[in-house]
Amino acid sequence: YNLRGISKIYNTVPSTNPLILNFQNRKELLIDNQIKTTGLSSYLIYEDDKVVIDKISPVTRFGDIFNNNTMLYSMSLGKSLTGYLMAHAIAKGYVSSLDQTLEDWPLTQNTLLNKLKIKEVINATMGDQEYFTGNKEIFKTSGRFPGDLDIASITSKELLGSKASEKRYFYGQFSSNVALNYISFKTGNKFIHFLNDVMQKHVKLEGSLKFTHTGNDEKLGIIQSNFKATRYDILRIGIAILNDWRTENDVGKILKKIYFNKIKKNNFNFDR
Repeated sequence: YNLRGISKIYNTVPSTNPLILNFQNRKELLIDNQIKTTGLSSYLIYEDDKVVIDKISPVTRFGDIFNNNTMLYSMSLGKSLTGYLMAHAIAKGYVSSLDQTLEDWPLTQNTLLNKLKIKEVINATMGDQEYFTGNKEIFKTSGRFPGDLDIASITSKELLGSKASEKRYFYGQFSSNVALNYISFKTGNKFIHFLNDVMQKHVKLEGSLKFTHTGNDEKLGIIQSNFKATRYDILRIGIAILNDWRTENDVGKILKKIYFNKIKKNNFNFDR
């Protein structure tokens, strides 16, 4: 991470005290067969505070290109991690609550994003579906994909003067990108420091977590929700979420508020 702003890469530093995973592997003939004969490359099950199934593609299949140190690229999982990071941002006081709006973020001025509440953003109910082409996350007016763009570019072009329509579920990357970049704004555009604090001290990753980005100026909203991490570190994120939920610490309480504010998706609810 270059503090001079020449090249910002959202790559966390490994924890000096990574979470130790406890293994008590059991045999699962179905999984063994799938690993050996199909495209399945990794399979982990965590039960009762232990990893009870840990299967990875053998060298004779995909193991020559995939191992425990391979950085897996997330898609939908990035949206889940975004919600988790928002819970941390609220617990740390960067964001006041799930009911806070985006009104204080200059990039949202004169767009449908401006009056949205945090819970609407992380629920993907922003009322932005009319600006996209059908179920495809492509802007109608430009044909551009939001995953290739910073927030400033979108709010100055496709969404300039936009108004929210019905607040229904609309699955896509854009809402999670909005949430992550709002966290960045609230941290004083020091997202990497916030991310390191969560991943090093709380989740305790053994390796790094890398978020993709679309430029170098964090003030423009360049962070993309897709991330890379190893299979074991992805599991560590899941364990951290589970432990927060169980203990009902500050983050856990917010996660439960997020859960109880969830909305029905109705088969993705694209056309309703």
